[in-house]
Amino acid sequence: MEGFWANIGFFAFLFVIVLGYERVLQYRENSCPYHPNKNVYEAAELFSHNAEVKAVIAALMRCPDIDEAAADSIVEGADPHKPDQRERYRAFIRSVNREIGEAIYATHHRP
Repeated sequence: MEGFWANIGFFAFLFVIVLGYERVLQYRENSCPYHPNKNVYEAAELFSHNAEVKAVIAALMRCPDIDEAAADSIVEGADPHKPDQRERYRAFIRSVNREIGEAIYATHHRP
């Protein structure tokens, strides 16, 4: 009978741990409204390869957090005349972070 109560206590402890973990995840999800989206990195890659502005804006429009006005502002804020492909990529990501207001997207991330 002692083993039975020990098992009940063990499972109750695990249940509390799992509930606590779930609450922490919910808190983190609610505290940060923006989550990195792979479409932003794809748009940055297009921008760095000198793709057409319409294609870059179309890639940005697939993100739920970015509307058309924000996409236009992002493309205008990034400097397409940088000589290096990496510099254009970083300028685009910095422009996205400026538009959102938080540094969510990493400039060193390359898909």
